[in-house]
Amino acid sequence: MPELIILGSSAAIPSQDHANTHMALQIGKEIVLIDCVGSQILRLEEADLDVSQISDIILTHFHPDHVGGLPLLLMNMWLLGRSTALELHGLTICLDRVEQMMDCYEWQEWPDFFEVTFHPALASEQFLLLEKGGVRILSSPVEHIVPTIGLRIESNDGNGHRQ
Repeated sequence: MPELIILGSSAAIPSQDHANTHMALQIGKEIVLIDCVGSQILRLEEADLDVSQISDIILTHFHPDHVGGLPLLLMNMWLLGRSTALELHGLTICLDRVEQMMDCYEWQEWPDFFEVTFHPALASEQFLLLEKGGVRILSSPVEHIVPTIGLRIESNDGNGHRQ
């Protein structure tokens, strides 16, 4: 059964007790990270999650409190010797800006850097963003000051019924 772990529940300004809003969805041995803030390695360790198990990252929108930790996470994964591909999901405008941000760090020049694949989401209702291990993640546009997606996570209960 998949498990959703809340890694942070703060709004734009974090506190000592609450990191910015982000979460991890554990599906078997894989982790889908939803948004990427601060120092992800520390938050994952606190939740007893292994950074090497992250298979996918979903970015809901391009605001610093949702994507600001991505460059550090990618660098940490690289320094830890990651060799498996990583899948990034989000609206095209968000993924384009992420790529521009990473270009500022000249990530294409990092030797033996792992493959990162971008999966753009359509800004439409119930767009199938990701499906794995009996879990479907659907996205829909939501009202915010920048283009943003909300997520619906469905899982199979083992009897063929969606939850």
